[in-house]
Amino acid sequence: MVALGFLAAVLAAVLSSVATLVQARGARRLSRGWYGAGLVLDLLGWGMSAVALRYLPVFAVQAIVASQVALTVIGAHLLSVQRAGAAELAAAAATVAGLGVVAASGSTGTAHVTPATVDVVLVVMFAAILVAVPPAVHAGRAVGPAVIAGVAFGGVAVAVRALHQRGLDPAALLHEVPAYAVPVFAGLGAVLFALALRRGAPGAVAAVVVGVEMLAAGGLGIGLLGDGIRPGWQVPCVLAVAVAVGGLATLARMESRQPAPTAPG
Repeated sequence: MVALGFLAAVLAAVLSSVATLVQARGARRLSRGWYGAGLVLDLLGWGMSAVALRYLPVFAVQAIVASQVALTVIGAHLLSVQRAGAAELAAAAATVAGLGVVAASGSTGTAHVTPATVDVVLVVMFAAILVAVPPAVHAGRAVGPAVIAGVAFGGVAVAVRALHQRGLDPAALLHEVPAYAVPVFAGLGAVLFALALRRGAPGAVAAVVVGVEMLAAGGLGIGLLGDGIRPGWQVPCVLAVAVAVGGLATLARMESRQPAPTAPG
């Protein structure tokens, strides 16, 4: 089952990377067809990550899915959407290596807090996002919407993992806060992600979104849902997180300095 979780997470990363490139083209050309296709791929990727969250801790799944950044940078380079230099490719490689160690270090456990506490945290996250959206949108930059999108997508992962832990039947979902949090956070994240893609390079936007998503969801998974680190892996995991975050930050900085990408064809 752990192997199935890893496979599902890898598929989620690939689908999300392709979706980012497709959505970037649609957002910049104001093409509903292209953007709609990207949303379908995103939905498939989300489905794969939901499967992975059944068997793996939140931060392990997020680490694997975060490798989509490297795939996005490479894909954008190959498709002439955004050229990548040697330094970017090196940062992408370091990011993937760090994320791989993070994913391998994860272990699952029982929730540290009551379901009611998890519900309160999700509601507070939603309120915080609503407060943060207006200034981020009016600032006219990509980083604000990208950061908030990452928090929102992190909320989706936490909500899905919480539902898996509760082992609910479909009828009981109507009475669970995480069941409503999933579509709400996903919708907010999708809208803000689209806005960020219109304002910034796809690789940079993806780096910010998945970096924030990994840290937010991973931290909440450890603090609330009983996720942990395998014995003896604490130091490698911390170092790997630092490498991965540094790689993501480097990619975001490099991508943001390049000219706006142009869609091929």
